[in-house]
Amino acid sequence: RLLTPEELDRKNLAVFGRTWGQWYNDSGYELDTALTNSINGFKTFYGGADSAAITTRNRELTSLMGNVSERMAVQLACQAVGYDFSLPHEERVIFDIIDRNMLPGDLVTKDIVLPGQVAKDMDAWIDHKPVKLFVSSPGGRIRVFFSDATVRARQRTDSDDTRSSLIFQSITFHKAGQETLRVQGVDIPEMDGFEADQWQNDNGESGYRVSVKENMGGLLLGSVDDWLAFEVDLPKGDYDVHVQLGTQLWENNVNDSMHASISLRALENIDQTESTLKVKEQVRSLFLKATNRELTSETIDQVMNQYVEHADEQWQLWWQYGGHCGMSSLWENWRSIGDVATTEEQTADEYRQRFADPRGATRGWIMVAHSILSSAAYLHD
Repeated sequence: RLLTPEELDRKNLAVFGRTWGQWYNDSGYELDTALTNSINGFKTFYGGADSAAITTRNRELTSLMGNVSERMAVQLACQAVGYDFSLPHEERVIFDIIDRNMLPGDLVTKDIVLPGQVAKDMDAWIDHKPVKLFVSSPGGRIRVFFSDATVRARQRTDSDDTRSSLIFQSITFHKAGQETLRVQGVDIPEMDGFEADQWQNDNGESGYRVSVKENMGGLLLGSVDDWLAFEVDLPKGDYDVHVQLGTQLWENNVNDSMHASISLRALENIDQTESTLKVKEQVRSLFLKATNRELTSETIDQVMNQYVEHADEQWQLWWQYGGHCGMSSLWENWRSIGDVATTEEQTADEYRQRFADPRGATRGWIMVAHSILSSAAYLHD
């Protein structure tokens, strides 16, 4: 039986914590939605009755109703997933098992704050204390991913140019107190699996945005939202990891610190990692809650693999771009594009907490949520 607009609204709220295009009307208490508002919504287009011209509900899905449900799936998937991940873990409705930005095979992820400014000098930078991590490797290839997460990095306090650059100097692996592997930043472009953000001009020329800086002892990420990745081979075991970083944040920048994100992810033997087990359980739990059906282990693996593939292909450092979400139904002060703030109410930390997606995980889960919302199993009871 096809759910009515009112029933679909209630199901959306129960499963995803919100419904399509929800907002509170002028009273501030009554919830209007894109499915139930008779004036500005899609109620009658989705087979609903308005007790005036249309008094009988349509229980057979038409092409028009299919278009409405697809639009709901596109917008609500983006709204619900993005909003849920912006909440503290204990307040989430959807993602109560996994961590934000988690991908199968993850060994560790960390957001890093690097405080301090320097004079407006190209040869001035700060060497920070090592960032300490712990990983338990299942054995095999490990992908190291590092990205700049500094918001409004180009904004300055005067009319001069400003700089906001990260320097990846080294990463060292220690096992049982002994150094087993060291990768110097200047050597990263020669590493297996090396990738980095690229530029391209109108002539079709392109190149990496990162550059080797011998005097700084590392690889410079010189542009906003830059990233790099490379692979190392790490035998099975427990490791203490030290990441040496530098920053070049000029004193005329509006920020007093830089932000970065780093992750280490197993590319082999990923079924032995805790993150893979959590992602599989999150898939199982979400589909059960949405459709009241248990997925087979094969189907769970298929969904997980599609999620990873979509995350790898579609990721941007900020998930809201091009998502057709209808952001104003989430936050009134959401408008901040790139490093240009268009509202005084939204701080850089709020922007990062809401929209940061350094590895495409949020976009991957939006795809999964869309597949659920548009399925016959979800639209029918």
